[in-house]
Amino acid sequence: MGACFGLGKPRGYNLPWDGTEPARGFELVVRTFMVEAAVTFLASCNPGRPTRDSRRSSRGIVRLIALIQRFAHNIKPANRANRKSGFLQTTELNQSISTLVQLAQSEAFPNDVAALSSGGQVKPYSPLKNLHPVLKDGILRVGGRLTNAPIPEDRKHPMILPVRHRLTDSILLHYHLKHLHAGPQLLVACVREKFWPLRIRNLARSVVHSCVNCFRCKPTVLEQLMGDLPPERVTPTLPFLNTGVDLCGPFQYRKVRKSLSTKCYIAIFVCLATKAIHVEMVYDLSTAAFIAALHRFIARRGKPNTIHCDNAQNFKGAARELAELAMQFRSQQHQAAVVNNCANDQ
Repeated sequence: MGACFGLGKPRGYNLPWDGTEPARGFELVVRTFMVEAAVTFLASCNPGRPTRDSRRSSRGIVRLIALIQRFAHNIKPANRANRKSGFLQTTELNQSISTLVQLAQSEAFPNDVAALSSGGQVKPYSPLKNLHPVLKDGILRVGGRLTNAPIPEDRKHPMILPVRHRLTDSILLHYHLKHLHAGPQLLVACVREKFWPLRIRNLARSVVHSCVNCFRCKPTVLEQLMGDLPPERVTPTLPFLNTGVDLCGPFQYRKVRKSLSTKCYIAIFVCLATKAIHVEMVYDLSTAAFIAALHRFIARRGKPNTIHCDNAQNFKGAARELAELAMQFRSQQHQAAVVNNCANDQ
């Protein structure tokens, strides 16, 4: 057996056989080998970060323990009529996981297991104090008030896992790859359906951060630095001396009560220096409607030096009409007409 699994000859391999029960000494060898195989995998804490090799080793150790437990079941004379064979069943794999968790808990929480086994409570300074742990079938599980909930037992009372343990890292990495490189939040939600690792959020972030594929899929994007603000934004001036304008809507309004609703828009004038806001209603998106709103704004706030806007058609039409009006005022023919009209009025 030692040469087959590559773990060396276990202690008790050469146990004497008393000749009364053929499987007695062999069962002890199998049990010893199972414990040594699990301890070899769970030897102390893992100082490094989890890798794909640890995921493969976790799968391998689960199947190895399941095969050893099947072999221990089959060599018993009482089970000669119902020996197990074929592919490993889900119940066998779950029993193997429970065995690994039990060994990990006996390593990390020996005092808590001993206290609960004797019918007592965990110590006040125990890291499991806030979880109100319970001992079921030799496994520490989270307490709580979900005993009567119609959900699986593992979700009602998840198995507690120690922090910075090789088994815990392997389980988190297994769930991370199983759920297609799940992020930290999804990884925490998936793992807590069956297990309750201590400080799981830090462990989940560590697993995701150490994953090479996740790092490559989320590269650091270079962000372009914004340019300097224009002088109108940083120069203290009177309100609305430099203004920005835009339209929002449409909205519905009624001119009188019990009349049909009519579509309208809102023109928002913003002071570039003080961020003051002036609101005017615009009946439609035509140039004439915007110029009327601009007249009301200037009558209330004064004439601005500059008006910044986007390239909407009504804004471009208003700019074109105002430019034509300015050219008309500057023409000599118009100036002469104004002078003559003023002279005639006198």
